[in-house]
Amino acid sequence: MIWADVLAMQSMKLATVRVGYAKRWFIVGSVACAAAIVLALSLASTAVEDFTVVFWIAVAWSITALLVLFPLPCVFTYHIAGERSFRLHMGFIMKLDVPYSIVREVSPGEIRKGILSVGIGVRYNDKTGTAFVVSSFDNVVSLKLSEELRIRAWRPRVHEIVFSVVDAEETIELLSSKMASKEG
Repeated sequence: MIWADVLAMQSMKLATVRVGYAKRWFIVGSVACAAAIVLALSLASTAVEDFTVVFWIAVAWSITALLVLFPLPCVFTYHIAGERSFRLHMGFIMKLDVPYSIVREVSPGEIRKGILSVGIGVRYNDKTGTAFVVSSFDNVVSLKLSEELRIRAWRPRVHEIVFSVVDAEETIELLSSKMASKEG
């Protein structure tokens, strides 16, 4: 009986696939911010005047706030193609399970509105009902949903999710096979 449970757990573990997310520039940005924080704190510790000490500590806090808000959540981003749903996870900003039963189509995505209006991270376009979870503007995949899904309590419902991956074609094949196995 115990071996059957162990084998079932191993097969569940194999059914879950982690989808690559492009993080290289976010890691570089996080390391650069950390180096700037260390530099500001070292300048504060060697400063003679009180104003200079307070100034460099304020600079270190400001850089820390920028680090926590922008590149750091993207470093902890990952997507998982599970057995029943696709999980989108971006740091502390977003954690969402999209059941395969409501996914109508998986296709190569595109950013139609432009770089400045979409940006990096989690963005919503209320007019088109699209949510963007992007780190770059190439290698994006679009999930078109058969019913609207609420990502967050205070955000509108969406019927399309566009997200960045390392290899769009491989991700489309993976999600299509997961959806086909759920249907059959």
